[in-house]
Amino acid sequence: MTAPTPGRLGIVLQQLDRAITAAVDSELADHSTSRLEWQMVALLSRHEDGLPWAQLERLMPPAWSETEFSQAWTAIEAAGWGEIDGDRWVLTDAGADAVATLGEGVQRVRDQVAQGVSDEEYRITLDVLERMRDNLTM
Repeated sequence: MTAPTPGRLGIVLQQLDRAITAAVDSELADHSTSRLEWQMVALLSRHEDGLPWAQLERLMPPAWSETEFSQAWTAIEAAGWGEIDGDRWVLTDAGADAVATLGEGVQRVRDQVAQGVSDEEYRITLDVLERMRDNLTM
Protein backbone atom coordinates (compact mmCIF):
# COMPACT_ATOMS: atom_id res chain seq x y z
CA MET A 1 0.00 0.00 0.00
CA THR A 2 1.25 3.47 -0.75
CA ALA A 3 0.59 6.43 1.49
CA PRO A 4 -2.35 8.48 0.17
CA THR A 5 -0.56 11.76 0.94
CA PRO A 6 3.23 11.39 1.12
CA GLY A 7 4.69 12.86 4.29
CA ARG A 8 1.35 13.71 5.87
CA LEU A 9 1.51 10.97 8.52
CA GLY A 10 4.81 12.25 9.89
CA ILE A 11 3.54 15.82 9.94
CA VAL A 12 0.31 14.93 11.76
CA LEU A 13 2.18 12.76 14.29
CA GLN A 14 4.65 15.56 15.02
CA GLN A 15 1.84 18.09 15.39
CA LEU A 16 -0.07 15.78 17.72
CA ASP A 17 3.02 15.08 19.80
CA ARG A 18 3.77 18.80 20.12
CA ALA A 19 0.16 19.58 21.05
CA ILE A 20 0.05 16.84 23.70
CA THR A 21 3.42 17.91 25.08
CA ALA A 22 2.34 21.55 25.31
CA ALA A 23 -0.95 20.65 27.02
CA VAL A 24 0.71 18.31 29.54
CA ASP A 25 3.49 20.82 30.19
CA SER A 26 0.86 23.49 30.86
CA GLU A 27 -0.95 21.24 33.36
CA LEU A 28 2.31 20.37 35.14
CA ALA A 29 3.61 23.95 35.16
CA ASP A 30 0.78 24.83 37.55
CA HIS A 31 2.57 22.53 40.02
CA SER A 32 6.15 23.56 39.10
CA THR A 33 6.74 20.05 37.79
CA SER A 34 8.44 18.91 34.60
CA ARG A 35 7.14 16.18 32.32
CA LEU A 36 10.13 14.01 33.21
CA GLU A 37 9.46 14.41 36.93
CA TRP A 38 5.83 13.44 36.31
CA GLN A 39 6.87 10.38 34.30
CA MET A 40 9.28 9.28 37.04
CA VAL A 41 6.82 9.60 39.92
CA ALA A 42 4.01 8.03 37.87
CA LEU A 43 6.28 5.07 37.08
CA LEU A 44 7.38 4.71 40.70
CA SER A 45 3.74 4.80 41.81
CA ARG A 46 3.27 1.50 39.98
CA HIS A 47 6.18 -0.11 41.90
CA GLU A 48 5.38 -0.02 45.61
CA ASP A 49 8.82 -1.33 46.59
CA GLY A 50 10.58 1.17 44.35
CA LEU A 51 13.08 0.38 41.62
CA PRO A 52 16.84 0.20 41.26
CA TRP A 53 18.11 3.23 39.32
CA ALA A 54 19.11 1.18 36.25
CA GLN A 55 15.65 -0.34 36.00
CA LEU A 56 13.99 3.04 36.51
CA GLU A 57 16.04 4.47 33.63
CA ARG A 58 15.28 1.46 31.42
CA LEU A 59 11.51 1.75 31.97
CA MET A 60 11.38 5.47 31.23
CA PRO A 61 10.71 6.88 27.74
CA PRO A 62 13.96 6.98 25.74
CA ALA A 63 14.00 10.72 25.04
CA TRP A 64 15.80 11.71 28.25
CA SER A 65 19.54 11.85 29.02
CA GLU A 66 21.26 10.61 32.19
CA THR A 67 21.82 14.22 33.24
CA GLU A 68 18.12 14.99 32.83
CA PHE A 69 17.23 11.88 34.87
CA SER A 70 19.55 12.99 37.68
CA GLN A 71 18.20 16.54 37.66
CA ALA A 72 14.61 15.27 37.74
CA TRP A 73 15.40 12.95 40.65
CA THR A 74 17.03 15.83 42.54
CA ALA A 75 13.83 17.88 42.10
CA ILE A 76 11.67 14.91 43.19
CA GLU A 77 13.76 14.47 46.34
CA ALA A 78 13.71 18.21 47.07
CA ALA A 79 9.92 18.19 46.82
CA GLY A 80 9.80 15.30 49.29
CA TRP A 81 8.19 13.04 46.69
CA GLY A 82 10.91 10.39 46.56
CA GLU A 83 13.78 8.94 48.52
CA ILE A 84 16.48 6.33 48.22
CA ASP A 85 15.92 3.23 50.33
CA GLY A 86 19.02 1.04 50.10
CA ASP A 87 19.50 0.43 46.40
CA ARG A 88 15.94 1.38 45.44
CA TRP A 89 14.38 4.68 44.46
CA VAL A 90 10.94 4.87 46.08
CA LEU A 91 7.96 7.19 46.18
CA THR A 92 7.07 8.79 49.53
CA ASP A 93 3.52 9.33 50.77
CA ALA A 94 3.82 12.93 49.61
CA GLY A 95 4.92 11.61 46.21
CA ALA A 96 1.86 9.36 46.03
CA ASP A 97 -0.33 12.39 46.81
CA ALA A 98 1.47 14.35 44.08
CA VAL A 99 0.85 11.55 41.57
CA ALA A 100 -2.87 11.68 42.36
CA THR A 101 -3.00 15.47 41.97
CA LEU A 102 -0.82 15.66 38.87
CA GLY A 103 -2.59 12.66 37.39
CA GLU A 104 -5.87 14.59 37.39
CA GLY A 105 -4.35 17.22 35.10
CA VAL A 106 -2.72 14.65 32.83
CA GLN A 107 -6.04 12.78 32.61
CA ARG A 108 -7.76 16.01 31.55
CA VAL A 109 -5.33 16.21 28.64
CA ARG A 110 -5.91 12.54 27.75
CA ASP A 111 -9.67 13.11 27.83
CA GLN A 112 -9.31 16.18 25.63
CA VAL A 113 -7.19 14.24 23.11
CA ALA A 114 -9.85 11.53 22.90
CA GLN A 115 -12.84 13.86 22.52
CA GLY A 116 -14.98 12.76 19.59
CA VAL A 117 -13.01 9.51 19.23
CA SER A 118 -14.79 6.27 20.08
CA ASP A 119 -13.08 3.62 22.19
CA GLU A 120 -12.90 1.41 19.10
CA GLU A 121 -11.33 4.17 16.97
CA TYR A 122 -8.78 4.85 19.71
CA ARG A 123 -7.83 1.15 19.98
CA ILE A 124 -7.59 0.83 16.19
CA THR A 125 -5.44 3.96 15.93
CA LEU A 126 -3.00 2.69 18.57
CA ASP A 127 -2.88 -0.74 16.96
CA VAL A 128 -2.12 0.69 13.51
CA LEU A 129 0.53 3.11 14.84
CA GLU A 130 2.23 0.34 16.82
CA ARG A 131 2.33 -1.88 13.73
CA MET A 132 3.79 0.97 11.67
CA ARG A 133 6.43 1.54 14.35
CA ASP A 134 7.20 -2.18 14.43
CA ASN A 135 7.57 -2.22 10.64
CA LEU A 136 10.46 0.19 11.06
CA THR A 137 12.05 -1.20 14.22
CA MET A 138 11.79 -4.96 13.97
